[in-house]
Amino acid sequence: MARSIVRCYRAVMLPSALPDPSPELRFHSAALVARIKAEIARSGPMYFDDYLRRCLYEPGLGYYSAGLQKFGHGGDFVTAPELGSLFAETLARAIAPILRNSLFPTVLELGAGTGALLTALWPALERLQALPDQYFILETSADLRERQIETLSRRCPNALPRVVWLDHVPSERFNGVVLANEVLDAIPCARFIARAGELHEQGVSCVDGGQLNLCELEARPLVKAIVDKVRAQAGSQWPSLYISECMPSLAALVAAVTQPLREGVALWIDYGYPRLEFYHPERSDGTLVGHYRHRTFHDPLWYPGLVDLSSWVDFTALAEAADQCQLSVAGFSTQAQFLLAAGITEALEGPSYLPERERTRRHEEARILTLPGEMGDRFKVMCLSRGIELEALPEALRLTQLLDRL
Repeated sequence: MARSIVRCYRAVMLPSALPDPSPELRFHSAALVARIKAEIARSGPMYFDDYLRRCLYEPGLGYYSAGLQKFGHGGDFVTAPELGSLFAETLARAIAPILRNSLFPTVLELGAGTGALLTALWPALERLQALPDQYFILETSADLRERQIETLSRRCPNALPRVVWLDHVPSERFNGVVLANEVLDAIPCARFIARAGELHEQGVSCVDGGQLNLCELEARPLVKAIVDKVRAQAGSQWPSLYISECMPSLAALVAAVTQPLREGVALWIDYGYPRLEFYHPERSDGTLVGHYRHRTFHDPLWYPGLVDLSSWVDFTALAEAADQCQLSVAGFSTQAQFLLAAGITEALEGPSYLPERERTRRHEEARILTLPGEMGDRFKVMCLSRGIELEALPEALRLTQLLDRL
């Protein structure tokens, strides 16, 4: 069914000072654009989350589905596990008591990137005598799965016998830990446009077979319901033109990945805000951002398939999704507060035989992980629990500094 376009326009926030992709990469992006155009020709303009899904996950061509270097200093961005081992060593201290007290303990990691988190987490858990009986990695990207296997084979081969790669959530129930580090920001978001009392969704169109354009489409019922709820809670007036994001699929995803968890915790670590801060009137152009070669920009139509496009996380929506599937919000804090409570200061010391150069590097890693201007405040940690009394959880998992802001 054709979708009626309210407005059609080209993105206005053009990237500046971005390095030009190679001819091979431009050809790769052109192939994805051709596929998107063909879909628009068949079905009409696509909603923004559908467009993002193709940009990120289109088989063989999407950013996470193709063989592009994404993580680390040679890619487009650096995640906490890619900085070094300190993040994983501290995380191990927080989850070790859960695994030691679980019957047949299991870890389910969502989207393991290059495998850097597991390769540092495994020896840290081993030192703490808290190795899981099995370690599931839910990874839909064949390219990333190959990289994870290669990384583990090279850096932590003794973990391989207990690691199982999955295409979907495990059917059997387990006790233990679900780990989701920088997962929610990669969920394709919908973008809405509130203008003078009217609500539309942002979409992508193609005029006369030419270039891709942004457009405005009729808001779908689920998105309208989310925005109505947000506006009712915001308590302050948005400007006459207000653009932001929401994640219509968030509740379903949280329910799916935590359904097998019989007893344990689900730990979500990502950049984001509580709802009233996410939808603050002054944040009138949303949080959508592109990353390319460690530079940020705001044009979602720039070389689709070559860039990481993501939005920040509404942690209030995550808490609401948890409540719907009988999970308790045990803790919500900044990443800095979490890491300090989990013992990053003690982990920072490391073995006594570490050379001075490595100690200096670890201190720099700690600075990036904890300082407000770096990851310390921008990243939040939410712990969801099931079947465990709050008092039985380690202190780092039940920090409540930010709970009253949800």
